[in-house]
Amino acid sequence: MCERGLCAIWRTLELPASLEERNMSRILLQPQRTRASNAGFSRPTVWPMHDISRRRILAAGTAMFAWWFARDVEAEAGHPKVVDIEKHAKGTTLTLDLENAPFPSQDSTVMVFVPSTFRDGGTLDLIVHFHGHGAKAKKAIWDHQLRGQLYDSRRKSILVMPQGQDNAWGKLEESGGLARLLTEVRQVLQAKQVRGRMGRHAVGTRSRLGTVVLSGHSGGYVPIARCIKPIDGRPTGGVDVREVWLFDALYNDLEVFRDWVLARKKTRRSKGHRLMSIYTSGTTMSLSHQLRDDLEEKDIDCVTDEPEGSISREEFGAAQALFIQTGLSHHACTSQNNLFRDMLVALSSKITTRKGKARKISERSTDL
Repeated sequence: MCERGLCAIWRTLELPASLEERNMSRILLQPQRTRASNAGFSRPTVWPMHDISRRRILAAGTAMFAWWFARDVEAEAGHPKVVDIEKHAKGTTLTLDLENAPFPSQDSTVMVFVPSTFRDGGTLDLIVHFHGHGAKAKKAIWDHQLRGQLYDSRRKSILVMPQGQDNAWGKLEESGGLARLLTEVRQVLQAKQVRGRMGRHAVGTRSRLGTVVLSGHSGGYVPIARCIKPIDGRPTGGVDVREVWLFDALYNDLEVFRDWVLARKKTRRSKGHRLMSIYTSGTTMSLSHQLRDDLEEKDIDCVTDEPEGSISREEFGAAQALFIQTGLSHHACTSQNNLFRDMLVALSSKITTRKGKARKISERSTDL
C-alpha cells in the first residue's frame, strides 16, 4: 500500500489529536513488554479502540476500498504510452501514443495487435501494415480484418499499424525511422505494466527483433518503398525486411521493389527477399506484369496466380516473387479471400519443388 493511501485512511480514522492523547496512543500502539519478553516474547499491539467509533471504522473501510479501486484503474491504464487496451478471445489490441510515430505532433496513433496464439520465444516477429490514402489506422485494422487473419494463421507474430497522413509518412521516411518506431513498440510491450496485462501472451524482457514483414494496401506502398530503399548499402528504414506484401498497391517505385528483390536471391536454404503483389486492373496490373518480367530476366523464381487460386500451396509458399490477379474489388483484396492469412502461413513453410492441390480460396466472414 502506498504512503498516500495510508495517510488518507489514517486521516479518516481521526486518531487523538491532543499531545496527551498522542502520547497515550504511542504507548498503546507500541508492543508492551513484560518480564516474559526477555525470553523473546511480547504482547500483541494494542489499538486504542475507545477512540474509534463504528462510523469511523466504516469510513476507513470505504477509504481503503476507494484507494484500492483507484489503484486498479491506474494499473489498467498501465504505461503512459498506452491509450487503450481492448481484449478479445482472439487477442489484445493496444492503441499506442508513440514519439516515433510518423506524425507525433498531429496523430501519434500506432495500433498493435497481439494474438492469443502468441508465446514469447526470444525473438519478436512483426508484421507492419500501412493503410491506404486518407485512411485511419483504427478503422483500417478492422476493415482489413488483419487481426482475425493473423490469429487464424496460428503464427506467433505481432501486427503493427501506424497512422500516416494521406501519402506522407513523416518520420518513417527518415533514415532509421522504421527501426526507431519498432524499437519503441518493443519497449512498450516489454514494460512491466503492459506485461502484467498481457499475462502469458506477454513479450519477454529479453526479446529482440526477429522477422519483419512490410505490408501495404493501396497508397501503403509509399512508406514500404521508402523503408527498403538502400542508402550507403543499408535500407533507409534501418531494418532488414524479409518480405513485402502489396495489396493492390504497386502504383510506383517499380525500380525500388525490383532492386530490393535482386539484392537477396533465393537459395536452397533461404527464400531471399520475397515479394507478393496482388492486383485488380489498370496500373497495379500493368506494373505487376512489368516487375515480373524484369525479375524473370534476372532468373528470379516468379509465379503468377491468374486467376487467384490456380496454383498449389507449395508454389504459393516457395516462389520468391508471387503475382496474383484477383477478381475482388480494390478495398476487399486484403480481407475477403484470406490472402493475408495465407501469406503468414507461407512465412514458415519449407522450400519445396513438390506440387500438390491448388490453394483453397475461402471467403472470409466478418469477425475481427
